[in-house]
Amino acid sequence: MPSSYLNFRFRYLDEKGKPTSFFYHQALLDDSTGIRLDNEVIAIADIYDVLRYGDKIVLTLRPYLALPKEVAENIIPNTSSIIIEIGDKLAVDTKSAIDQHRTTYAAFLKKKAMAEEGKAHLFKMMQCPDCEAVIDLTGKKETPHIYCKYCELLFNRYGELMPKSESYKVCPECNYYNRVQYYPEFHFYALPKNRKIAYQEHYCCDTCAQRYHEQTAIKNSFFLIGIPFNIMLKNKMSKGVSELYEGLTRANRLAQDGHIKEADIIYSILLLRNETHPGLLFNIGQAYYKAEMLDKAYKYFEKSLDMCSNYQPTIDFLALHKTVSWKVKIN
Repeated sequence: MPSSYLNFRFRYLDEKGKPTSFFYHQALLDDSTGIRLDNEVIAIADIYDVLRYGDKIVLTLRPYLALPKEVAENIIPNTSSIIIEIGDKLAVDTKSAIDQHRTTYAAFLKKKAMAEEGKAHLFKMMQCPDCEAVIDLTGKKETPHIYCKYCELLFNRYGELMPKSESYKVCPECNYYNRVQYYPEFHFYALPKNRKIAYQEHYCCDTCAQRYHEQTAIKNSFFLIGIPFNIMLKNKMSKGVSELYEGLTRANRLAQDGHIKEADIIYSILLLRNETHPGLLFNIGQAYYKAEMLDKAYKYFEKSLDMCSNYQPTIDFLALHKTVSWKVKIN
């Protein structure tokens, strides 16, 4: 088990994402205790999944647990999850620490079970070079890349991250691989049949941000107060794009809008720079799937898994569309 521990501040959130208290409470994470939220403890073994949204963390617990009183009172209705807001900008570190502990524990249990069956030599694992979570590779064929589903990054068998890809992952809104970050969406207009004043942030890719910009730019232009937010959004889209992925936003937009031939030209150029990239191959597979060209979709999904046998986005897409007669074998 990891020997590291982490002190952090937290407060519970309700189902609407609102804090249930004004003040933050103290929390501790270590290998011997698990997570101590104030005076109540959640064992590492009882955590099924961890998701992070900005400074908020969702802890999904195993069902039917006998939970401490305050934890039980903050379970989101009809779920087995709690939502906590992490203070002091420690949400990334907190999620990484939890993932390190729970994946190490899961790997320990699996290796022990396999040893009891005389199969310990078949156990394979690797530690993510970024978040340090343990990735179970048992039964997976060796491929050029390995995927960490905990921080969503790709790296090679030597533990080297894919170049200039730290902010690139599958978009939670459109499900295409691209640069993903927080984007502001601001509405401020009062047209004859359409009035709106609203602000929110989206954690999405450049392609989705482009759509939000187009949806609000013209309407916001009638009132000067909305224009700076659209300028901010557009500038953020244009800055910091890796040259390895130049054109990816355009290709994804064309593919999503059904212009498969135009998208294919740009994807082909991108593959010349990134020929073994499972994320790009995943995008092309989705594009051909949308165009109902299943033979070509199959080709690219298969290649995606040939480049990274545990690439979770491809695996999840195939599982979601399992009624299709895929020929792809998930190794």
